[in-house]
Amino acid sequence: MTTIYAVVYTFLTASNAHALEVAALITKETEQSVQVLDFLRRHDVVVRKINVSNDNELLPLEARIGNADSLLIIGKEAFEYYLDKQLGIPSLVLFVKSSTFYHLTLAASHISLVENRPDYTDKISAIYSDPSPKEQMALVKRHYPYPAIATLLSPLNYYLEDELRQSAKELQLTLDIIKVDKDIDINRALNTLPPKHALVALPDHYIYNSMTLKNIVISTYRSGRPIFGFSRTMVKAGAVASVITDLETLSKECLEVLKRPNEAQPIRQYAQQSSIVINGAVARSLNLISLQQEDHQTL
Repeated sequence: MTTIYAVVYTFLTASNAHALEVAALITKETEQSVQVLDFLRRHDVVVRKINVSNDNELLPLEARIGNADSLLIIGKEAFEYYLDKQLGIPSLVLFVKSSTFYHLTLAASHISLVENRPDYTDKISAIYSDPSPKEQMALVKRHYPYPAIATLLSPLNYYLEDELRQSAKELQLTLDIIKVDKDIDINRALNTLPPKHALVALPDHYIYNSMTLKNIVISTYRSGRPIFGFSRTMVKAGAVASVITDLETLSKECLEVLKRPNEAQPIRQYAQQSSIVINGAVARSLNLISLQQEDHQTL
């Protein structure tokens, strides 16, 4: 009988255990957001979506969030909405680039200072959507025969300079940083790149956009200079390789952060687990044989 009671007690305890409840702020359904939220549901998380794209709700956002254990903010527009509401609710931001997160939180802090309001940005965690610059540099070090890299920075990414120099030092790489204005003359900028330096491209719409990307790819390819890009799309366009994170891995890391106690220090980081995607044709043309031998996805 004791065993039966123990089994019944265990069942009742498990049944009454509090499931993690997450309120998810979104502005639109995307394949990425659907996959992440489906992953959370498969792992016994109660997900309550709050679409704030046309926010005509009379009920305040705090009331709609209710007693959720955690707040997940998906995408730039939802993040801007959250910052505008000035809520002191601990949250996790996904699918926002590191530079976007940096500038939006900095602006929110400045507004709080000017208007003498509490600054709640220290309650926001983030897993950035772009790859770690240091991981990109490490990829170059493993597969490029010259321990030298260059990167172009517009005002969007000036704040990264010290971090980039420290990472290059730790990896024993020579780093040249070329600072450019928002209204960049891309051909002039490319002509200032030191010879033989691989180009580490960081997400920056002032530098890498539909008007400039073709020129960048052609110019660097002709000079035998590989581009280590920042996304699968960049690799398709002609970069030789990039560090990427698949949605399954990102979802796991998201769940780990959401499970942390709300009083814990916020985490702001690039995805911790990543893989490599390469452009096989470009890698062969530039004779980067070791790159093709690394475990990777080929486009």
